[in-house]
Amino acid sequence: MNNINEKQILRRVRSIDLNLLTVFEAIFSCKSVSLAAKTLNISPSAVSQSLQKIRHHYEDILFIRQGNVLQPTLVCLKIHEQLAEIMRLVDFSLNSRVDPLKKKKFIIYASQFMATFYLPKLINLLQHQSPNVEIVHHTLTESTNVDELLINRQADLIFDLHPTASHSVISTEFSRETLTLVCSTEHPRLQGKVDITQLYTERFCGLNSAIPYIMRRQVELSRLFKERNFIFSSDSVMAILSIIKNTESIGLVPTSLLTEDHHPHIRRIDIDIQIEPVMFYVLYNKHVADSPGFSQLLAIIMQLRQGVTTVPNGA
Repeated sequence: MNNINEKQILRRVRSIDLNLLTVFEAIFSCKSVSLAAKTLNISPSAVSQSLQKIRHHYEDILFIRQGNVLQPTLVCLKIHEQLAEIMRLVDFSLNSRVDPLKKKKFIIYASQFMATFYLPKLINLLQHQSPNVEIVHHTLTESTNVDELLINRQADLIFDLHPTASHSVISTEFSRETLTLVCSTEHPRLQGKVDITQLYTERFCGLNSAIPYIMRRQVELSRLFKERNFIFSSDSVMAILSIIKNTESIGLVPTSLLTEDHHPHIRRIDIDIQIEPVMFYVLYNKHVADSPGFSQLLAIIMQLRQGVTTVPNGA
C-alpha cells in the first residue's frame, strides 16, 4: 500500500470504530435494537450507544420507529447499500480459505418450467460427471429477491427471465425459448390453417404473474389477440397445459415442453403469427465463479445450454 491515496484512507479509517458498521448493519437487518443486540451477543444498551455514535457521525437519525420496528431513512438506505457490499467482500476474504471442493450441495432457484424441462437433464449429467453433488431446488417466485439471495450466499445459481444490474452478480444468456399456441387434440375447432380472427371468440389460458417482464409480455399478447378472453390463469405452466389438454381452451406454452412424451394430447395450432421468444438467464455470484466446486457445476450447466443432455457411451 505505497499509494498516497491508500495511506490517506488508512488514516481516515483508523479514526473510526469499525465495530459501529457491524452494529449499523445488524440494526438494519433486524429492524430492532434488542434483536440486533441478540444477534451480536452484546447488550441492548451497547447497541443503543453505538447507534447514537453512528447518528452523530452521519448527522442523520437513520432509523425511525414505526410500531415495534425501526424503519430506515433515505440516508440510511444509501449507507446500507454501500456498506452491505463492503461487508460481503470482507466476509468472502475472511472465509475464502475454505476448500470449495468440499461443497457437494448446491441451491438452485428456477421457475416450474425451467425445473421441469432442464433440471432432469442437469441431474442426468451430474450422475455421470459429478455423482457426489446434490442439487436443492427452490421455485423462483415473483417475490424472490434474486440479487439478495446470490450476494448473501443463500443461493448458488438462479435461472431468471432477465439479467441483473448488480456488480456482484454475473448474468449469462442460457436459453431462448420460443412460444407456441396450442390446444387439445380433441378441440372441435381450429382445424387446419387458422386465421387470427378465429381466436377472438376462443377462451384462453394464461400465465398469472406480477413479474414485470411477464406483465409486459401479457400486455403485448393482449394487443395481438384483441384482449384475450380468459377462462383460466395460473402461475404454473404445467397447470395451464393440463387445463388446455382437458378443455376447449387455448394458450401459449414454451415449445420445448411440446417435445416431451407426457404431453401427447396437446397439438400446435397452425397459425402465422410472430411471437417474440423468451430469454432465460443463468445468474451467479461472481466471487465464487472460479472456485473449483462451483466452476465444475457451471461447466455442466453450460453443456445444457449447448444442447448436451446425454452422456456418451463409455463416459
